[in-house]
Amino acid sequence: MQIPLLFDAHVHLRIGEMLRAVVPLVARYCQSAIIMPNTANIRTGAQARAHRDEIVAIAQEAGFPDFRPLMTIMLTNDTDPADIASWPDAGVVAGKYYPADLYPHG
Repeated sequence: MQIPLLFDAHVHLRIGEMLRAVVPLVARYCQSAIIMPNTANIRTGAQARAHRDEIVAIAQEAGFPDFRPLMTIMLTNDTDPADIASWPDAGVVAGKYYPADLYPHG
């Protein structure tokens, strides 16, 4: 019996070399995953799209062409409401609110 691929609803992939190391591990066992925005500081649709494209390329290089990253965005007090319209095309499925006083990362 073969276990079907999983869905991970909360993944922190990191950036740089750690991204290249972690994506293949997630893609090997998951058909898709919700990618949390805070380790890569994803705050706009354009940033989400670029990060998604990088993740997809790494997964494809590792032999997992069907892996589907579902992107999220860091919602802050500075989030531009006009940018929200770009989110579906960027693969963004959700935003996570980070209050400035609780999450002071620039």
